Amino acid sequence: CVGCGRGVNCAYSCPSCLLPLCGSGCPGAESHSIECPLLRGCLTEKLTLDDKNHTIFTAVGCIRFLQMKSKEPEKHQKLANLDPQTKRINSDPLTSKLLSDIKEMLKSLNYRDEEIEYAYGLIKLYGYNLPDVPDGKVRSLFPVQSLLSHSCLPNLQYFEKEGGRKIVLQSTTQIEKGDILTVRYTPFLQGRITLTKWLNEQRYIECKCPRCVDATELGTFTSSALCDREECKERGGLLLPVDPINRTDWICSACQTRTSQAEVEEIEENYIAKFKELPQGDLNGYYRFLNELGDRFHASHHLVMRMAQFLVLLQGKRLESLSRERIETQSVLCDKLLAYVSRLDPGATQNRAKLLLEKNKADLNLAKLDCEAGLINRKVFMAKIKEGVRVEVNAKKILYFKWDNK
Repeated sequence: CVGCGRGVNCAYSCPSCLLPLCGSGCPGAESHSIECPLLRGCLTEKLTLDDKNHTIFTAVGCIRFLQMKSKEPEKHQKLANLDPQTKRINSDPLTSKLLSDIKEMLKSLNYRDEEIEYAYGLIKLYGYNLPDVPDGKVRSLFPVQSLLSHSCLPNLQYFEKEGGRKIVLQSTTQIEKGDILTVRYTPFLQGRITLTKWLNEQRYIECKCPRCVDATELGTFTSSALCDREECKERGGLLLPVDPINRTDWICSACQTRTSQAEVEEIEENYIAKFKELPQGDLNGYYRFLNELGDRFHASHHLVMRMAQFLVLLQGKRLESLSRERIETQSVLCDKLLAYVSRLDPGATQNRAKLLLEKNKADLNLAKLDCEAGLINRKVFMAKIKEGVRVEVNAKKILYFKWDNK
């Protein structure tokens, strides 16, 4: 929906311009009124689900940005110091064709090519997809956040307010005067190949944080598959990038055999495909797959950790119905994830807070079972509850920001 950003089935379209909307009562109809009269006649027929990557959606974003220059110049001026990297975009085969199509689509609106290039560059390089309404995503620009550098080990994190088009930046570590302020552009649970590819293609940057320049990624081996040669299985041979920064071959730490990056990427993609084929809700099947991942990758590989996180969140929703063994496993998985997060997402982060809450739930459920079984007395049980309350309060201080509704 071009009004509110929610997914739609294209059954309803704007009667004037034929762009898809969620209905006549779309909560974002006012936003759509900006481009609607300008794009009338661009589409000759309604779009279908196969048109989700149609050029017109990006053109809508460009129009809204360009209209802001004339209707809200003070907001537009706040973005004046950002670099749209026009030369890089025009030389990028992934974006130059799209940009050319946008220019062709908007040529009747008398925008200069440089204006369209500027709008597209800022939206691509500095935009964030945030919820405007529940289940919706809109591309948003924030002047202050756009000035911040990327780091895989940032000293800031941001909270978003659904429907309020607001974010707040919060420090995760102690920041000294003169320190560069950084945020993470990508989810932290990503491997080296996906992470560097996204940063290079979507933001045109090369990260040189301590994680990225270290082949072991701070000793986590979060991108390392196990070498599949027989002589390496007992020796624990791990695939590591020859050059951590650049796209390069990977080399076994034991036998020194080289593997191309394309092959390493294919190994990961095969297991991602396997996960998608698993029967939904089959807890035993999920655990078998976790063990399968452990047989092919390092114990802290991002696919192993992502599967562990998936299990923790799934089990956390139905913890009281699980067996004691499963609850104990939940606590162990949380411990492993917390140790992993302390390396790759250090500080008072949202990821750490969420894991602390899940572990706290598991530990309190185990304490309750122990008390009911007579393994601990009531005094010990109450002490565990008191500690659990302390953990929950501290975790929620990180997770929940009190918004000023002015």
